[in-house]
Amino acid sequence: MATGLPEEMMINILSCLPVKSILRFRCVCKTWRDLFKSPDFTRMHLNRSKENNHLNFMLSDGKEMYFVHNDESSLTESFDKAIQVHHPLKSSETSVQILAFCDGLFCLDKGYSKTLICLWNPCTGEYKEIPAPPPPIEFPNHLLAQTREFRQMRIGEHRTSYGFGYDCNIKDYKLVRIVDLISHGSEVQVYTLGSNAWRSIANIPYNIAYQEPHGILVNTTLHWSARKSSTQLHSIISFHIESESFEEVPLLQAENFDDTHQISLCVSGRCLCILTHHHKVRTDVWVMKEYGVRMWVKEKERK
Repeated sequence: MATGLPEEMMINILSCLPVKSILRFRCVCKTWRDLFKSPDFTRMHLNRSKENNHLNFMLSDGKEMYFVHNDESSLTESFDKAIQVHHPLKSSETSVQILAFCDGLFCLDKGYSKTLICLWNPCTGEYKEIPAPPPPIEFPNHLLAQTREFRQMRIGEHRTSYGFGYDCNIKDYKLVRIVDLISHGSEVQVYTLGSNAWRSIANIPYNIAYQEPHGILVNTTLHWSARKSSTQLHSIISFHIESESFEEVPLLQAENFDDTHQISLCVSGRCLCILTHHHKVRTDVWVMKEYGVRMWVKEKERK
């Protein structure tokens, strides 16, 4: 489509548009449709939104998906203007769950089965069903018969957590799956979009916390709240998308943290945050201001 503008200027203008406009404008011409599909444009648009402090939400009620764009309005006003978005796993018989997300791409699961998983771009409407993840590691039958936890594993009752990120080295997306093996830690599996295949890469001596539904992405690294399998003490583990290596992130100083507290993770202003929940009293927010330094600063408490 001829606009009379240099291509770079046109792309800069389009990258400033809200998602609602991009959803409409993808029908203008093939050039714009192809542009909106490209990973480079997706990342540019996301970075612009972050710079402008625009908060975008994708919400699910178990059946339907809703997009919420927030700019200068109050969150209440923005939620009142939520747009229903057609998603590829919509069904009157089964529910849908958001497993993970990155750069405006969503990993969806149909019916909490973890067997029908797709990657979905709501801006273009495109989606890709990915192969079912491989079964977790098999244990000898005499071990399976000894304990209730392994009898559960035999019939496939594995708790899983996912994370999604972009590998800048190979310019491809990776979906990380952590399978809880209870007292035997967890198995880590990685799906790469380009190869369309899963790999089992490691076993780690941690169990992901129940309140951590997906990995928190900061600095090309995914983070989970977890417990050490041997001691059940709180930990934070990180998985670097590019090197595919795990590391334990230092927790708060002992005087600021009681292991009986429930903790969860989030991102605020591109910084990793710990929420320490004091049951029915308050929630403290601790922020890692500079990622490499890994020192936690207390921001606020909420009662």
